[in-house]
Amino acid sequence: MVYGIVQWVIISLILILLVHHLFSFLTNTLTVPKVKDLVQKPSKLYKEIEETLISSNNKTIQESSNNNNQNLNTKEMKLELKNFFNELSQSKQSSSPEIGNFSKNLYSEI
Repeated sequence: MVYGIVQWVIISLILILLVHHLFSFLTNTLTVPKVKDLVQKPSKLYKEIEETLISSNNKTIQESSNNNNQNLNTKEMKLELKNFFNELSQSKQSSSPEIGNFSKNLYSEI
């Protein structure tokens, strides 16, 4: 009886080792190992980030100069619009017809 137990233990261990080595062999031969690039890839990413930052800084500088120009333009436009409205109100006040004359002229043509 002890002989049978020892025999099954040895057969089981051999079977387990055989399956383990077969699995290791198949994974090593049939798969492609992943190689991580720890030198070139981070440096490329760093350069891309740096270029993005530089370009965004240039854009913000250009946008700020454009905003300054736009602020000047809006101030000029507001001033021009005020002047235009002032001219319109002055011309209306000076050339506004009298209400009585207007009604007389309107009914005289009919």
